[in-house]
Amino acid sequence: MAGKNHIIFLGFFCLLVCSCGQVGTITGGPVDTAAPKPISDKIDPPMGSKNVSPATITIPFDEFITLNKPSENIRVVPADVSLEAKIKNRTLILSKTAGEWEKNTTYAVYMNGAVRDITENNDSLMVFVFSTGNTLDSLQTFVQVVDAFTNKPLENVTVGLYENPLKHDTSTVEPRYLSLTDETGLASFNYLKKGPFHVYAFDDKNKNGALDQQENRGTLNSTVVGDTGSSTVPIIRIMPPAPSAKIKVESNEIIPPANWCLGFNKRVEDTAAFYFSGPEPIAYEWSEFNDSVTYYFLNKNSSGDYTVIFQGNENADTITKKFFFKTVYSYSYNTNLKNSVLQYSDTLLISLPEPILEINENLISGVYRSKNDSVPKPLSYSVERVGLRTMRIIHDKSPESAEFQFLPGSLNGYNYSQKDTFELSYSIQKKNEVGNIFVRFDSIPPNGILYLTDSRDTIVSKAAISGTQTEVETEFLHIQPGQYKFYYVIDENQDGRWSTGNIFQEVWPERVVWYTEPTTVRPNWDVQVNLTKIEGLIKN
Repeated sequence: MAGKNHIIFLGFFCLLVCSCGQVGTITGGPVDTAAPKPISDKIDPPMGSKNVSPATITIPFDEFITLNKPSENIRVVPADVSLEAKIKNRTLILSKTAGEWEKNTTYAVYMNGAVRDITENNDSLMVFVFSTGNTLDSLQTFVQVVDAFTNKPLENVTVGLYENPLKHDTSTVEPRYLSLTDETGLASFNYLKKGPFHVYAFDDKNKNGALDQQENRGTLNSTVVGDTGSSTVPIIRIMPPAPSAKIKVESNEIIPPANWCLGFNKRVEDTAAFYFSGPEPIAYEWSEFNDSVTYYFLNKNSSGDYTVIFQGNENADTITKKFFFKTVYSYSYNTNLKNSVLQYSDTLLISLPEPILEINENLISGVYRSKNDSVPKPLSYSVERVGLRTMRIIHDKSPESAEFQFLPGSLNGYNYSQKDTFELSYSIQKKNEVGNIFVRFDSIPPNGILYLTDSRDTIVSKAAISGTQTEVETEFLHIQPGQYKFYYVIDENQDGRWSTGNIFQEVWPERVVWYTEPTTVRPNWDVQVNLTKIEGLIKN
């Protein structure tokens, strides 16, 4: 079996040290990057002992050590006893304080970053194993953990083997065995009994060894058993928690001049109602997926609070946010120009940070310049409102450049009026400066969404694909020169985005297909792309 074991097994069975602590600097010498190493021939009882039920376990180390949250980071599996950790000189002493060792049982004591050196805080995951009976469980198994969306291996994820399935994410059931994934996403289990075991992986942020409500998680749809070796490794796709049945506020922020932004854990149904206690907003906007809303207020006070009463189908709640504006806000705007260039596929957009109260076209003027004539000429245009905060200026894009002047009062917000003139001067991109991508699938995928991303993995465009088509072809037009990649979300619930699952209801996260071969777009070129090579598609 390929892969690196991420756990230190103490004593003559195995002694592997993987430092995962911070690296500091020491004046006058090299930096110590190694975690403390146990002295295997002085461990009492020895690693792998049989027929022992120790009242204390002593583990000497090769350097002075310190403890890091031992009550959280030292765990006994199975959890039949409690251990108290102390340090004497360079030795870790673990004393049994409660419970009893069960007969004929193999125990593992996990020290997950609990032992550090005193200089550089280097630590590691160590395991001490012994048996109270005549035999020591010696089977093993391996599990790989990947991100459900990116399909990339995840490091330092906790994986637990449970004798019974978990019913919910507030369960107090302890895993019989646990491990951490290495840089390849591989979790290794040794000294196992046969099983079978239910496998759960979770991002254990608080290191309590249990799955908590806010932690990313995943599971297998079948059990595993201990074995002496296996040619295949099951894969767990770890995902965010499924949204709870109740609507919950996940983000709550005030943005100047007087915008209240609320984000929710899931889509808010149209039947939900919001009632304000105190200041009433002048307007509001919901996001594309109806899971966040921005309320716009008049900025009458520099401090205070906003309160809204939410009433939905599942629950009711009162949401309050205090605000305090430290600095006086002044009029501002932004545009969609890129380095003073209006891209070929764009029209000029000008936005305020608050709703627009008034657009006075009589105070706006535009001119253009041709390549062979530097004298500016009047430019005809039209103005449209786009949402609450944005105006669009539509004009002929054949000239080389354009200039617009906005006199005071041409674009006013509810809280702040335009007091000064501002000007926009920009060149206009031409059709022969951009390219097109034509995409064809060799096989028809299910209903889904094809995303086009740039070299920074930013989404540039997307296209909905219907699996009912006999052939699947789509196009991305007027794309800026550069390198691009694709990924495809198999949108099983057809909600228009990637959806997570629920490990307790055997609802799996939607699968994502990644096409990692870059596609290069050049000016005035049409690129034909056949998406045939699927990377990272993992079946549930």
